[in-house]
Amino acid sequence: MGLELIRNCETHAPVVFDGLLVDTHWYGVPRSTGAFTVRRVFAWADADALPETYRDVSSGATSAQRRARAEAQDGYRKDVEGRHVIETLFDAMAFFHSLDARLVGPPAPSLCWSFAEIPDTDPEVADPTSW
Repeated sequence: MGLELIRNCETHAPVVFDGLLVDTHWYGVPRSTGAFTVRRVFAWADADALPETYRDVSSGATSAQRRARAEAQDGYRKDVEGRHVIETLFDAMAFFHSLDARLVGPPAPSLCWSFAEIPDTDPEVADPTSW
């Protein structure tokens, strides 16, 4: 239900809200050159930080116009705000899987490594075999 608020507002609201995703963690991932690259982890913004057009339910709006239904706002506050985005997407996949397993694709291949070496693609390096 909380993801319904995001879907409805991001699709139909008259404003674009750039603050919907909030950086929660930055992880340094070592590269083969000794430098680091960064992996960012995002969470959903707090409900109070959403634009007024996401939170306002006009009493004169028809049910089709109410993007920010009270049920969706409540669901966002209870189950989405502040949570990592990937966790909520996994929840959505589990929901669709509970309806019909065919709605979720086949299992992903098993992971063999927790990280991978990323070659330095610096254009200054003349010999790519030295990576």
